[in-house]
Amino acid sequence: MKWYTHAAIGANAVWLTVLFGEPTQTAILYTAVGAFAALLPDIDAGWTGSRGAKIHYIAGGLFGIFKGLFRHRGFFHSFLSIVLLFCALIPLAWMIDPLFPLIFTAGYASHLFIDAWNGGMQWFYPLRKDLTFVPKFFRFRVGSAGDDLFFLLGVWGLILFVFMHWSTFASANLYLMR
Repeated sequence: MKWYTHAAIGANAVWLTVLFGEPTQTAILYTAVGAFAALLPDIDAGWTGSRGAKIHYIAGGLFGIFKGLFRHRGFFHSFLSIVLLFCALIPLAWMIDPLFPLIFTAGYASHLFIDAWNGGMQWFYPLRKDLTFVPKFFRFRVGSAGDDLFFLLGVWGLILFVFMHWSTFASANLYLMR
């Protein structure tokens, strides 16, 4: 998928705030957290000729050490990476916000699940078998109409979230304008 498709779908991790009551003004921040986390699985990409890996530009080269460390769609595209990331983020639940590890991990995991629509990955890394759970006739190429459809679904999900919780965002604007 294109980087902006990953960001749009990952930003929808903000919907998890609804499970724990009415979203607060931190929902605005969580939209960005989900979008950023959705770009992270591509930190192993970015070699010459790679189409993705905008995370290297967004993070200012911070993740450059990961380029080529693992095969793309290997470790960072596995269930193991999701579990390890969540475990590493749990201490931030006490330091930042209880929902932070959940939102970040959901944004990260969204990348893997939508990448399954355009090819296989090493879901059970370190086993080197590429697997996909999407039947071949449903898969599509990066940059195709299917990619655009996922992007639009992500944007529509965010628009719906804003409309459903407009009062939260309106009160944030009134507070900032004082």
